[in-house]
Amino acid sequence: MQLPNNAATNGWYNVLSDPASAKQVSGTVRAPYVVLGAGVTGLSAARQLATHLPDEQIVLIEAERVGFGTSGRNSGFALDSFFQGDEPLNNPELSAAHARLCTGGLNILRNLVKENEIECGWHDWGKLHVSAGAEGDASLIGFIQGYKSLGIQARELNAEEVAAVTGSTFYTAGLKVEATGLMNPAAMCRGLGETLPSNVTLYENTPVHRLERGQPSRLITANGEVIADHLIMCTN
Repeated sequence: MQLPNNAATNGWYNVLSDPASAKQVSGTVRAPYVVLGAGVTGLSAARQLATHLPDEQIVLIEAERVGFGTSGRNSGFALDSFFQGDEPLNNPELSAAHARLCTGGLNILRNLVKENEIECGWHDWGKLHVSAGAEGDASLIGFIQGYKSLGIQARELNAEEVAAVTGSTFYTAGLKVEATGLMNPAAMCRGLGETLPSNVTLYENTPVHRLERGQPSRLITANGEVIADHLIMCTN
C-alpha cells in the first residue's frame, strides 16, 4: 500500500487554526461501507453515500488531516468550464457536456459552503485569461469563440483594463469570464469534513498499511482494522 508522500508543509493549511483532535481507528471497526481517502473525491463520495443511505453507517478514512493532502494543495479555484482555444467548435456536444458537469459540481460546492457556513473565503469573482504579445492575443481569440459557442459570457479586456485588475502592465489583452469560485481549498475540505452527515464517521491520521480485498474487505491500520462489506477507493 503506497502511503501519502506530501511535502511537510502546506501554505493553505498553515493559515488555518489548529483543528480538533483527530479521531483514529482503534481496535476493530465494522461498517457496511468504507471510503478510503478524504480529499474532495472521498468527502463527496461519503456525503452522497450517506445521503442516499441514511440508515447505513459510513466510515471515511484519511491518512493525514483533512485538507492537508492533495485536495488542500491546489490553486484555490473551481471552474465552471474548461477547454483550450476553440475546442468547443470541434466537438460542441462533448464540450457542452463538460461545461454542464463543471457547472453542476461548482453549484454543489457553492451550496454546501453556504448552507454549512464553511469559512473558506469563497468568492465568485470568476476567472481571467490573459495574453502578452501578438501570438498570445491571437490565441485568445480561440477562447472567445469557444465561450461564445457554449453560450458563456466572456468580456474582452484591453491592456489598460487588464493592468487595472492584475496590477501589471506586462499583458496586452485579457478575457474576464464569470462563474468560477475562488477559495482556500484546505479550509473548504476541512469544512466539508466537519459537516458530514451524522451517519459518517471520519477517522484522520489513520494511514492504511495493508488492504485485504474480499467479502468483506479488511483495512489494516497501526492501531486497529476496519472491516467493511463495500469499499470505495478515493486515494488519487
